[in-house]
Amino acid sequence: NYFLSKLWSERSCVSPLIGSHTKISPPAQARRTFAIFRKLKPKDMASLRSQAKAENTTIGATLAAIAAQCFAERANLAPGTRFKVLQSLDMRRFQKDAEDSQQLSCRAGSMDLVLDGRESLWPLAREASKQLSHFIDRGFGIDCVRVFDWGVDAMEMTRLVQLEADNPFSKGRAYATGVSNAGVYVSNHWQEVYYATSTAYAGSTIQVYVITLKDKSTCICFSAVEGVVESSDELDHFADNFMKKMIDTTAVSKYKEDMSILTNGILCAFFGFLVGAILHLDAWSAFFSTLVRMYNGVGGRVSELVAPMGFWLFFTVMHPLVGGAGVGLGELAWQFPGYITGDLDAVGPPVAFTLLSVLVTNAVLSSRPARAALAAFVAFWFSTTVTAGVAGTTSDLGSYNLALDDAPFPAGQSSVRGCPAFDQVASPQIQKLNFDVAKYQGTWYEHAYHDWTQFSEVYDTSLEISLADDKHTWIDIFKVKGPSPTRAPHSWRGSPVAMGAAYPLYGDLPDVRIPVINELGFGNYFPNFVIDLQTDPVTGDYTEAIQFQCLEAGGVRVFEGINFLSRKSQISPSELDAMFERAKSIAPYGGTREQMHLVEHVDNFQPIQNWWQDAWRFISFDKLLELIAADL
Repeated sequence: NYFLSKLWSERSCVSPLIGSHTKISPPAQARRTFAIFRKLKPKDMASLRSQAKAENTTIGATLAAIAAQCFAERANLAPGTRFKVLQSLDMRRFQKDAEDSQQLSCRAGSMDLVLDGRESLWPLAREASKQLSHFIDRGFGIDCVRVFDWGVDAMEMTRLVQLEADNPFSKGRAYATGVSNAGVYVSNHWQEVYYATSTAYAGSTIQVYVITLKDKSTCICFSAVEGVVESSDELDHFADNFMKKMIDTTAVSKYKEDMSILTNGILCAFFGFLVGAILHLDAWSAFFSTLVRMYNGVGGRVSELVAPMGFWLFFTVMHPLVGGAGVGLGELAWQFPGYITGDLDAVGPPVAFTLLSVLVTNAVLSSRPARAALAAFVAFWFSTTVTAGVAGTTSDLGSYNLALDDAPFPAGQSSVRGCPAFDQVASPQIQKLNFDVAKYQGTWYEHAYHDWTQFSEVYDTSLEISLADDKHTWIDIFKVKGPSPTRAPHSWRGSPVAMGAAYPLYGDLPDVRIPVINELGFGNYFPNFVIDLQTDPVTGDYTEAIQFQCLEAGGVRVFEGINFLSRKSQISPSELDAMFERAKSIAPYGGTREQMHLVEHVDNFQPIQNWWQDAWRFISFDKLLELIAADL
């Protein structure tokens, strides 16, 4: 019954294309075979296989579904038209009769999929996989092997095939299309392998053969015979459509995967911010209410908020990336086993660390769960870092206090809003002083700051102040080295700014008698006040200074900067205490010990010469820093 039903089903499911050609088919023995060859990159095949697994189907079923779609489009079939697709299988695996192993037998057969090629890919692939599972689970595979073995032994099968091949109504085409996926083969010598079987007498209208060489390529052969297809152009069109669907599917798969990872990252960032909001509800409530007040303060003109909030956002992001991740990776590389031994400096790149990094990166990028986990971790870490900055709970409020307007203050201390006028924060001494800008020029060493444009990892910070020939253009060359030996004890000598970097800032001094400079930095103009000056009782030269910068938008303070400056690179604790005492007027703006970062200074700095510094110069990193500095 199985054999008879199979023969009947093949006759009733003749390829829909048969009979559509006016050209008379030559006899089977004279038919010419057309063959078209294509290749697929390993990463695309791996992506397709991964997506098939994610869609709860197999790569074989997916290839069969793609072939069915291509055939339905070629035959212009209406939705709902089902046709037979040959799923080639290794039928020897279904042979269970022990006695047959002692004699020659025909272990042949096939799996007949019946599909509607107008369905979308993944439901169609799952249907193909479901039919194959049903075929195996019901024991049809074993019956199929037995029936074909019996047919070859008891009947003149070759004659039957030949007669069917010359049948003008079927031309031996019992299948619309078919796929033979040979799987993955390992070869150290072969670069490409294409295989096919003759379908001159019987088979599919268009047959697809697939074989994958591990880590090399997937080779695909498309074949058909003359008289069944009009020409090789028709086969070429089918092959192009098949490859396009495969590649498009991998592209969609990659897009969905990327979106999934992005979604995971966004969800984890949201979760991190949610945790931060719960822990610091008052701070976040104040932050968002301040944003509303800022928006109302500019009359709803969002364009006026772009520059100041862009300034805020840039350093919000850069601090975790540069100060956290950048320095951390540098320390890890320099401490990697075998890189630096004894007193030897870096004489080359960290080869072992680099190779391990490449391997780890490749492993992460090759694993969807690993990519998702990494995205989740980075998003959560970043969100909690920003939350701590907004709430004022970081370990260094001098460098990373992101609160708008109302910074966190000790209990009982009131806060202020917006930026103050010069006379509100200037010391009585400087208001009486006849400011001499000539005495203010020269080198100043920074000993403490409250300023989130600076990174806590830097050291040896200094300002080179000068006035242009017009006596009004203020030039402030900000010099810095980093990271410091204290913050990065192993890797500081390999930093691109270990030898120092200079960033020029410019401003305008409207009245040379009043130390109020309108400074331009990071796309924003903001006042820079010299609120305190100390003079040498003998020479009258300026020896210490306190600067205060402030930027506001819509009546809301976005940024405040405080600098404790001295002509000396080293000052005593008592001198620093005196500075804090004289800075009481700006304590509500961050001028307290809790919110000021102390700057390290190293005397007798020796130039650094190692492989890293040569490498930075070779790639002109110093020129890049100059371009960045020119754009500040």
